[in-house]
Amino acid sequence: MSQRYAIGSRAEAESYLAHPLLGPRLVDCTRLVLAVEGRTINAILGAPDDAKFRSSMTLFGAVSDEPIFDEALAKYFAGQRDDATLGILDRLERKA
Repeated sequence: MSQRYAIGSRAEAESYLAHPLLGPRLVDCTRLVLAVEGRTINAILGAPDDAKFRSSMTLFGAVSDEPIFDEALAKYFAGQRDDATLGILDRLERKA
């Protein structure tokens, strides 16, 4: 299902963030996750949603100047972006 509903381009990710409802909700939800103290991302979301969270934070961090996505990566993943997501984004950009 994650592949079926995956964002398919940098432009689509930028549009998602610019959407008047979806963009602010993503930022708000990320803030809520960041507010959790003393728990790992796996303890908060469980698998495989912890991996999807990392991928999403990587994607939206790569296409925006919004610092909250990098903050989430720093807190829960030692600042490490998801290499698979970056590879997909790179391949999509080379196709365009």
